[in-house]
Amino acid sequence: MRYIGAISDADILINLARVNRLDISEILFEKIIIPQFVYDIEIKKNAGKYYGVIYRAIHKNGSIFQVVDRVC
Repeated sequence: MRYIGAISDADILINLARVNRLDISEILFEKIIIPQFVYDIEIKKNAGKYYGVIYRAIHKNGSIFQVVDRVC
């Protein structure tokens, strides 16, 4: 069973990118929702050299990551 999750803080994505293991999230989750605020403020601001890794994971075809303007 895979879960649907939401990111409220960028630390987990940054740490997984740091150890090159963003693939773990694809094993555990069907979909991960990232609020636009977290993407714009937390990830872009704090990811540093790992931003490119996270960006590619979010924007690749078939990505489980979904950046949304609002979570309803």
